[in-house]
Amino acid sequence: MFGTADIPRDGRVVFDIGGNKYRLVVWINYAYGVVYARFTGTHRDYDKINAQTVRRQEDVMDVRPIRPEADYQAALAEIARLMAAGVGTPTGASGSMF
Repeated sequence: MFGTADIPRDGRVVFDIGGNKYRLVVWINYAYGVVYARFTGTHRDYDKINAQTVRRQEDVMDVRPIRPEADYQAALAEIARLMAAGVGTPTGASGSMF
């Protein structure tokens, strides 16, 4: 699904999304099987943060662990919808991931 993912260290993963237009930084807690989104934004916004130390942006994102299968499937459907959005469309220009 993702063309590129970088793994800096300590369970952090940086995904390039939408032809490198967006970045998603997650922290994976392998012991508990939980993925925490730490940052989502445009490539330009990503250049302003430190992917290794960025914390959850509570005023920007409502982040919840994806545990039940229904939540997982809903998240995948939303990601697919956003990745299919054309550049310059309201969805493609919104910069909102979820």
